[in-house]
Amino acid sequence: MAEGKRALTDLVEKTWGQLEKSVEDAVQRSLSKVKFPRREQLQEFSERLDRVERRLSELEGKR
Repeated sequence: MAEGKRALTDLVEKTWGQLEKSVEDAVQRSLSKVKFPRREQLQEFSERLDRVERRLSELEGKR
């Protein structure tokens, strides 16, 4: 009986490991298709947005 439990435990662990790998692979494939901006690009965008905000504030102040 103990051998049967151990065999079942081993099978469950192996199957769970395979399932985890399949999910990780699927997530990796999905993420590789998405184009996320790099940190530097986000920083540049933030700086440009700050300049636009300052310019708008200047223009509003001249009214």
